[in-house]
Amino acid sequence: MPKRHESRIEDLHPTQLTVGMLEVNDKKHHLATLGLGERRKFMEDHPFPAVRGPRGRLYVTDHHHLGRSGTTSIEP
Repeated sequence: MPKRHESRIEDLHPTQLTVGMLEVNDKKHHLATLGLGERRKFMEDHPFPAVRGPRGRLYVTDHHHLGRSGTTSIEP
């Protein structure tokens, strides 16, 4: 049965090597419009499905664009 586990984004590993940066930037802009509480609620409503891999690392299986939007700067 799936469980929720809160992790730092830096501790997640992608399973998709490339993502479209236009979509990443759109998501980053959207997150920037939200207050801290709204952003937390948004992230709680959009969990990253992940599996445990070697050495217990978490590997993201979906929401790569959203995950990347939290780790990159906004492109002009």
